[in-house]
Amino acid sequence: MSGFPGRQRDVFDGPATYRICVQGRIGDRRASDYLPQMEVTVVPLEGGGFVTTLVGEVRDQTALVSLVSALHEWQLPMLSLQRLSTAPAAKRAPHPA
Repeated sequence: MSGFPGRQRDVFDGPATYRICVQGRIGDRRASDYLPQMEVTVVPLEGGGFVTTLVGEVRDQTALVSLVSALHEWQLPMLSLQRLSTAPAAKRAPHPA
């Protein structure tokens, strides 16, 4: 098993809060239609253009990949993606036996 000695294994099979920054602007309608669970902040840049930051809970890795794919389809280059926190164990769905 690879990894860092003494480090607790991360859990990626449940909800987690992410911050995603993309170059460009996500319009209000697109954000409300496709990203209702995300807080969307658009910041204009001095030289022109925009950076959009999305912050919110994503239910699992499949949903995260879908979100990243949608951003790619909308031609918004990814600047960063950061997992801020995972949901407490009580909030995660139990694994089937």
